Amino acid sequence: MRELIIQELVSADGYVAGPDGELDFFESVTDYGQVDQDNLRILANVDTVLLGAETYRMFVRYWPTADETVAKTVNTLPKVVFSATLDKAPWGDWEAARVVRGDAAEEVAALKRLPGKDMMLWGSLSLARSLIGAGLLDELQRPPSD
Repeated sequence: MRELIIQELVSADGYVAGPDGELDFFESVTDYGQVDQDNLRILANVDTVLLGAETYRMFVRYWPTADETVAKTVNTLPKVVFSATLDKAPWGDWEAARVVRGDAAEEVAALKRLPGKDMMLWGSLSLARSLIGAGLLDELQRPPSD
């Protein structure tokens, strides 16, 4: 059975951004070389990315045109966006994400039963909490660091 991996960047007190929504903590990493290699190793065992609507909006502004080692892998992985408001989820020139408006736990449970590699959920704290609460989490990771 496929596993659900949740990978989060969260402070010890539960925040994912600064007081004004800033993400400048990404700039504190000076060399992403090893981080990128670790992420590519992890993503080799993943064939589906899960995102909530807010994380999708943030990611789609960056990843489709990013010039990073992991960008092609991130952009080519199939994505599922859970949202009550989105009708579609384009991903630049890459394949669009599939939007699911229904029960996320029910959808993820069904996806876990399908053949394939693991699924990775990035960000999307509300979605992560609901999937953890439904007993669907198999692995909780912090991203590799330099």
